[in-house]
Amino acid sequence: MFHKSILALGVAFGAMTLSAPAQAATIFFNLTPPSGTFTSNPISCDEGTTGCAGDFTVSGSFSAPEGYDFVQGSISTNAINAMTNLDFSSVMLNGQAFDMISVGAGVFEFGTLTPISLMANNTLTVSGYTGGGGEFSGDLTFAAGAVPEPATWAMMLLGFAGIGSVVRRRKSIEVRARLQMA
Repeated sequence: MFHKSILALGVAFGAMTLSAPAQAATIFFNLTPPSGTFTSNPISCDEGTTGCAGDFTVSGSFSAPEGYDFVQGSISTNAINAMTNLDFSSVMLNGQAFDMISVGAGVFEFGTLTPISLMANNTLTVSGYTGGGGEFSGDLTFAAGAVPEPATWAMMLLGFAGIGSVVRRRKSIEVRARLQMA
């Protein structure tokens, strides 16, 4: 009985080891505004081991460059063969999804992100499936913003309305004064 329990435990452990998901890689950022790049190291099951297939999710963060309010970007796979192929399931920057395109029967994937607002701390999250040892890289472009927030627009419109009502009231008072003089 004891031997069967140990055997069952060993089989279960072996099955978990064989079906282990791919390890999360590290995202490296090289930011020199107004642009920058990011890359991953190979995504694999064990550090330094390639050839292990599985799902992965990896995240990396960077601070907003001073003087820049918006960012846009692109990402692509660095596939050499079927073993290094990556299939993205989602790519998000601050919760905004990249628009993805798959080319060459899914061997090469490319995505773009339209301009979004930067935060003080920005997070890139990449999820997908790798044939083993896959990598990705991308570009970021930063822009200074002149687009006001909706609350700023509302305050500006209220200010114009206030000025308009004061001018209209003054004009009304002047017209009454002229009529009384006549």
